[in-house]
Amino acid sequence: MSSLVLLVDDNATIRSVVRIYLMGMDLSVLDAQSAERALEILETARVHLIIADLNMPGMDGLTFIRRIREDGRPTVRDVPIILLSGEKGQDVERQGAAAGANQFISKPVTALQLRTAVEVCLEPPAA
Repeated sequence: MSSLVLLVDDNATIRSVVRIYLMGMDLSVLDAQSAERALEILETARVHLIIADLNMPGMDGLTFIRRIREDGRPTVRDVPIILLSGEKGQDVERQGAAAGANQFISKPVTALQLRTAVEVCLEPPAA
């Protein structure tokens, strides 16, 4: 069964690159150009993974992640999240983890980094 990934980034080029990196994996990808649009999508789509940028106009990635983690629906609240950021440093990574991100990847992201993080996040829980 194909997993549904929600890709949230204001940069169309980054969204295209991430889509290319995910090709060949058993995934379907929905795009959102903003956190606000992503929240709208989550009202109707049941996604299995969210890949979100940290720095976006309007609602930033950390606020977006907090909104997801505070959602009353387990099908939204418990979705694994990979946070992408052009900012480097452990402070940014710690902030992402504190907000509820499962994985953190610094840009420029490589195909191997992204595919590995996706596989880890979509791995079924141990019995």
